[in-house]
Amino acid sequence: MKQSTVSISFDTEKIAATKRYMKKKDADLETELAAQLERMYEKHVPASVREYINESAAKDADDPAPRIADKLDGRMRHSNTQSSQQTI
Repeated sequence: MKQSTVSISFDTEKIAATKRYMKKKDADLETELAAQLERMYEKHVPASVREYINESAAKDADDPAPRIADKLDGRMRHSNTQSSQQTI
């Protein structure tokens, strides 16, 4: 699933203190924020919408779009095949 970055403003001293004390408990700020966002998502987004998103993500994982480099490689192979056929 494609990821997005969330940016918020928060008091610098409070963030530093939070990180310092989380480190003492082997906790990670980003991990806990991501977990909290997941809980908010589950609380606020209707189950039918979450199901649709999960199904879409599973479909995308099963059928990934070809990379641009793969497309270009395919074009080059195709054009090389054509040019070699023309010279014969």
